[in-house]
Amino acid sequence: MRAVVRGKNCEDGPYEKHVAVSVAAHRTAKLSVDVPKAKLWWPWDLGNPNLYVVETTVFDEAGGVSDRVEDTFGIRDIHMERNPGYSKEEVHYPWTLMINGKRVFLRSANWGGPPDIFYGRNSVEKYRKLITLARDANINNLRIFGWHPPEVEDFYELCDEFGITVWQDLIPLASVSLPQDEPFRKATYAEAVAVIKKLRNHPSLVLLEGGEEMLYGTQGLEYNVDFLLGLEKVIRPYTVLPYVPTSPLNWPPILHELGVAGKKDSGHTHELFYAMGKRLMEDYVSTWDFAVIPEFAISSAPCAESIRKFIPPEDVWPPGPSWGYHWADLDVFRALNYQVFGSERTGSLEEFVEATQIAQGTIFQWGIEYMRRRKPKSSAISICHFITYAPDMKWGIVDYFQVPKLSYEFVKRAYQPLLVSLELAKRRWLPDEKFQSNIWIVNDLHKKFKDCKLHIEVNDSRGRRIFEQTDQLNTIPADSSSRYGAFEWKVQGNMGERFRVEAFLSDAVGRAISVNHYELLIGDQEEAFRQCRERAEQLQAIKSRFPSADYYRFFPELSGQDETK
Repeated sequence: MRAVVRGKNCEDGPYEKHVAVSVAAHRTAKLSVDVPKAKLWWPWDLGNPNLYVVETTVFDEAGGVSDRVEDTFGIRDIHMERNPGYSKEEVHYPWTLMINGKRVFLRSANWGGPPDIFYGRNSVEKYRKLITLARDANINNLRIFGWHPPEVEDFYELCDEFGITVWQDLIPLASVSLPQDEPFRKATYAEAVAVIKKLRNHPSLVLLEGGEEMLYGTQGLEYNVDFLLGLEKVIRPYTVLPYVPTSPLNWPPILHELGVAGKKDSGHTHELFYAMGKRLMEDYVSTWDFAVIPEFAISSAPCAESIRKFIPPEDVWPPGPSWGYHWADLDVFRALNYQVFGSERTGSLEEFVEATQIAQGTIFQWGIEYMRRRKPKSSAISICHFITYAPDMKWGIVDYFQVPKLSYEFVKRAYQPLLVSLELAKRRWLPDEKFQSNIWIVNDLHKKFKDCKLHIEVNDSRGRRIFEQTDQLNTIPADSSSRYGAFEWKVQGNMGERFRVEAFLSDAVGRAISVNHYELLIGDQEEAFRQCRERAEQLQAIKSRFPSADYYRFFPELSGQDETK
């Protein structure tokens, strides 16, 4: 038997090893091949995702080739370290991913796939386009969670190639009370082992999880905890990859089983969606105190052109019942549009769907930048989702037709590995009020920047520059998040107008290395909170009268109910 190792996308090898094997019956033979000065596999933002191919050949007694197989792999070291700033009582698991000794902040997105629920409509080209879009959005991690089975081999091969890490739920378990019979347990554990054996050679695979939201509900939670903790014991002979039992982990049953009191390991931050914007985003996001956020969900509609591909013409605008078959929650759209713009933006289809995408992006930007400024205390945030598997009106920032939404650009900007970020207390400011903002720079790269220049501009609603400030920065340390001063400005304009704050970071030779901006309002923050809260309470009261099929609340005549009664 002979094994040959060659660099797949690097100039390395070949390296060979031969071993003689006597085969009287079925048996296993082991051999190892040394790769001198191996080129390591890295996530794209920390280095090159170097890959190797191992070719294994078996010869018969006459020296002819009996069989030959090839497999691709990468060489890298992975472990997790504890997040600084939390006690062991607050956070049980280590959540900081270390690859080849370097810390990684996971700028993640829940995959939400496959690209099409009908697998026959998928293709390598479709996967490649979507992985390319993820990489171009500065995403360095994709999370495959319990909504759907592990992905096809093409997905992991592309993540290996593009240097995108994968956070993998082992088996499709999500928000269910598990059957408590032994045959089910054995079969499920065997499936998880099979998944590990199939995927473990992919260098992109970095974190394993047992199941998705497995501690929601009221029944069978203690058994679910035992099942998920037992799953780790079953897979340990086959992998050393880090494992967490479920997300979110801020749930009493598993905390009791683990013997800890804290609730700060991980949290799902969906309140703005499910509470219909009852709190302002800036008030809600500022309460987050988690080591990681595996899911941060806000919905939006696809662009008008995409909508016309799957909604009948008579239902396109104003939205007809067909929208309900594609997960549209019109009340959430209107409520979050109002929170972001001060208006529901319902003048036309184009105005409405564009507003939903900007609202989604604005909220994502606010939450992402907050978590990144907390680095290293926080070490990951994953938006929910990158795509979904059918034409819909909900989570993805890239729609079913592979068209990026406007929210995609917000995420791309907030996920810049080197990010200039403004820490703002609110989005609405009164005329003549003193506008204040702290200025942060977050650097996920493991290199420092010297002699940089930071420039701030404020433009009014007509695009006219009304304020600017430039500061010289000595050094931006590698792998850091630090406050670099502040700026103040007396708000100019009238109630109801908008203004835009832009931040530019340039290097020693004047090249732009980070650009960011924020759209803000001239208005009364307290009054906006009151109106958003009252609006949400009214919408929730209407929704409560339609528990079985809540889309009927938009068309009460279809259910025989009158929402005015």
